[in-house]
Amino acid sequence: MALGPVDTTARDGLHTPLLFGLVFVGYLAGSEVAFRLADASGLSAVLFPPAGITVAALLRNPVRRWPVVLAAAAIAEVIQDLGFVLANCLEPLVGALAVTSVVRRRLDLDVARDLWVYLAGAVALGPLVGALTGAVVDRTIGGDEFFDTFWHWWLGDAVGVLLVGSLILTWNADEPRRSTTSPLGVLLVLASAASAVALLAVSDLPLLFLVLTGVVVAGAMFGARTVAVTSVAVAATIAVWLAFEDGTLFVGESAGTALVVVKLKLFVFGVAGLLVAAEAAERERAIEAAAELRTRAAAEHDVVERLQRLLLPPERMAGPHHDAAGLYSAARSELGVGGDWYEVTELVDGRVFVAVGDVVGRGAGAAAVMGRLRAVSSALAADAPGAGELLRSLEHHLRGFIDALGTTVWLGIYEPSTRSISFASAGHPPAYLVTGSGVERLAVRPNPPLGVETEDTKHEACVNVPEGSALVLYTDGLIERRREPIDTGLQRLEAALGASGTAVEPPDLVEALHVDGPADDTVVLVVRLA
Repeated sequence: MALGPVDTTARDGLHTPLLFGLVFVGYLAGSEVAFRLADASGLSAVLFPPAGITVAALLRNPVRRWPVVLAAAAIAEVIQDLGFVLANCLEPLVGALAVTSVVRRRLDLDVARDLWVYLAGAVALGPLVGALTGAVVDRTIGGDEFFDTFWHWWLGDAVGVLLVGSLILTWNADEPRRSTTSPLGVLLVLASAASAVALLAVSDLPLLFLVLTGVVVAGAMFGARTVAVTSVAVAATIAVWLAFEDGTLFVGESAGTALVVVKLKLFVFGVAGLLVAAEAAERERAIEAAAELRTRAAAEHDVVERLQRLLLPPERMAGPHHDAAGLYSAARSELGVGGDWYEVTELVDGRVFVAVGDVVGRGAGAAAVMGRLRAVSSALAADAPGAGELLRSLEHHLRGFIDALGTTVWLGIYEPSTRSISFASAGHPPAYLVTGSGVERLAVRPNPPLGVETEDTKHEACVNVPEGSALVLYTDGLIERRREPIDTGLQRLEAALGASGTAVEPPDLVEALHVDGPADDTVVLVVRLA
């Protein structure tokens, strides 16, 4: 994989000369301005723009074009000062290599990881190498004291990369929040520069942090580009002001020490602004991603819920020996859809098959298992002599079907000639028979959920069904609540059934037992058997 970022520039013949010309002119102009302002102030440069121009040009272009960038910088440096060609070419090369060895794509300063790599490699390491090389060369040819040259070089170039390099790298980037060119963005940049002028006119530099807070504000409200523009505006204002300043930056401190403090403040606030901008951008991306996930989950929920409703019987069903009403209620607190189901089928021999079940899990998979269970149980019911045998056949048929493991189900087969119903439960909550004289819980020794224990004998029970009574079946979403015993839910259901009597309807039960909406998918089935 190539070390450089993706080449998004034009591939025509003008590209190389244009790149060379832009770097050459930018480097020459930036160094000329920096040196002239430094000479006018009698100090070293506040920042060295060519350091940012060169490393940004390297990072914005593929590796095969790096020789063009370095050649342009070298020729411009020869025109300015032949002795420091090596230092000023080695510096951006080291910084760019350090960044591209870690970030193997287009650098994005709105990504926190990219920003940290950029700060460590291009802003810190590259200028460090350049400062060491330049200080050694300067000392060798009889220049200033080594550490004095080193510190001013390192800070000046680091600030140049941080401000000018960041400005170039973010110039064509999408701004995550307000635009720099918006009225508020322009106002912030102008206000920061004007505040720097006002502060320098009436005070000394210790209060400079008041002006530089605008850089952090830019990061929070706008983005990395506005941070760079604001930082450059303030730094340029200071550099120009120092050219006309009387030399008293800090009372009691030398001009050289004062300038180091100025560079450090620009550096610290520039870094802080970019970090705040990256953090804000990543937070916005996370919010957008979460919103997209919620939208997709809601769409999936709608599709699966519709699928589940299509797989279930109609809400109203009737035949010669039954009149039934079923209701499926999706959970209000979940995005997924479960496998709750119900079935009422009048068999060819006149018997009525009744069932409710609850598949383990949620989503499309649970709905698909539910559809299979409903179809298989209805087919097996035609030949089953009773509910126990039907449950045994159902479990045998589903043996090895891992997705159905743990499913609870209540099965009943009603015989009209004797007005009796045979029923069995595989780990499912009990059904109720509501008659004119009260509410009866249909008790039966429970069998384990499907697939837990594949015993050949299944427990069943049989009761008579008085005329005019209502058989009430449901899934656990109707009665279960967090941190509450299931007996409490059953008592609440029995009270609701006692209040409604044989006229009970599924929507009435759901409304009576769900104060804030069901916490789980819920099926309620009321069957009146003739």
